[in-house]
This record gives sequence, C-alpha cells and structure tokens, in this order.
Amino acid sequence: MKMTSLYVELVVIGLQTSIWIVLTIANIAGADVLTSSFSALASVPLFTLLLGLFYIVGMVFDRFADLIFQSTEDKIRDASGFAGKTTSAVWAKNQLNEFFRYQRTRIRIVRATIVNTLPILISLICFIIMYTDRTTHLAFFTFSFCLGVFIISITSHKKMLQKYYEKAKIFEASENILEEQ
Repeated sequence: MKMTSLYVELVVIGLQTSIWIVLTIANIAGADVLTSSFSALASVPLFTLLLGLFYIVGMVFDRFADLIFQSTEDKIRDASGFAGKTTSAVWAKNQLNEFFRYQRTRIRIVRATIVNTLPILISLICFIIMYTDRTTHLAFFTFSFCLGVFIISITSHKKMLQKYYEKAKIFEASENILEEQ
C-alpha cells in the first residue's frame, strides 16, 4: 500500500476516535475548553501537529478495532473457503495488489466507524444534554443518525469482508489452475 493511503486511512480513524475523546473531555472539563481550543486550532502548525496526533490515535485504535473484529473476520474468511495460499507478491504480479489493499482500507475504516459510533453517540448526547436548550429533538436526531450510521456500517463491513474473500478465493483458484497447466 502506498504510504500516503495508509497515512490517510489512519488519520481518518484517528479523527473519528478524537471526536468522542474531545467531547468526553469537554463533558468533564466544560464546554469552555472547546471554545478556547478552537481558537488555538486556527494556527497552521498546530493543525499539522494534530494530523500527527490523529495518525497515532488511528494506529492504536485500528489495532483495538482489529482485536474486536478478528473472530468475525475469521468466521467470514473460513465460510468463504479462502485458504490464503496466495501472497501479495502474486497479487502484485497480476496487478491486483492495489485493488486488494484498497478493499482492506475500506474494511478497516468501516470497522473503526462501527466501534467509534457508540462512544461518539454517548459523548455527543451528554454534551447536548449539558450545553443545549433543545435537548429532546437534538438528542433524538443524534441518536437516530448514529444508529443509522452504526447499522449501515455493520452491514457494509460484513458485505465488504464477504466480497473481499470471495474475490480472493476466485483469484487463488485461478492461480492454482494456472500453476497446474
């Protein structure tokens, strides 16, 4: 995978994770923390440092999400019949390496979205209740939106894994046929 793609993937995951971390801090320390932080974020060097921080948080959280979903992925891979005998070197030879890496990136981002949705929902609802007047409608909208994202993400994750392993199995089978000839 190109380093830029991996960096962007981990920054996206780190940004998602940072949303609920910042909201949790604001819920504990007060909303004034957010307003004073936003003025500091206007500086470009600080934003650059934040990208690095998002990257680090993304790496850690990606590993955490991987641990949570490992058994699910194992079950889907086993159900697909994919033996995993081909390597990325064979994929690269056949110009499929980028395709398979892109698919893995999509799977990792959706997997992190599933895990991040609940803490984002909880921290956001707490923030709404503590700092807004129109709590009922806004909290209901937030809950509905996060529930929709969660359901779509779970469904997408499962479908993407199934498609990924189906295609990998087909490719592996075609490689075996070519090797036998």
